[in-house]
Amino acid sequence: MEACLKIDVKSIQIRFTPMAVQWLGGTTNIDDHRTISNQALFYDLLGRMRLSPWSDISFRRPQVVQPGQIQISENRLASEWGLTRKKVRGILAKLELAELIYVSSDTTASIVSFVGIHSWTLPTGETQPNPFYKAPRGA
Repeated sequence: MEACLKIDVKSIQIRFTPMAVQWLGGTTNIDDHRTISNQALFYDLLGRMRLSPWSDISFRRPQVVQPGQIQISENRLASEWGLTRKKVRGILAKLELAELIYVSSDTTASIVSFVGIHSWTLPTGETQPNPFYKAPRGA
C-alpha cells in the first residue's frame, strides 16, 4: 500500500500527540513475513475523509457523513489491507488512543471522525475548520 492522500486539499493541519507520533512511526505485522507502515494505514483512512456531506451508496446501510468523517466497514478494510478484522479493530483502537480518530459504531454503521485534524485548506485557498477536532487531553 502506498502512503498517499486521495483528497484534494492544499494542506492539512494535524495535531499529533506523543502517542500518535510513536504509533505512526511503527509497523503492523500482516503475517509472519510482511509488515505495513502504520503511517500508510492512517494515510489510507485520511485519504477517504470527506470534505463535504456525503453518503456512500456502496455500503449496505449508507449514512450521511459530515466533513471530517468517513463511513467504514471493518471487513472491507481488512480485505483491502490484507489483514484480519480483529487486527483492523486493534488498529482503529490504537488510532483512538492516539487521539487521531474517534469511531462511533452501532448496528447500522461505523463512522470515523478525524478528531486530530484541526483544519484543511482547499485548492482555492479557503481554510475549513474540522467540526470534529478535539484539543488534546490536558492541553
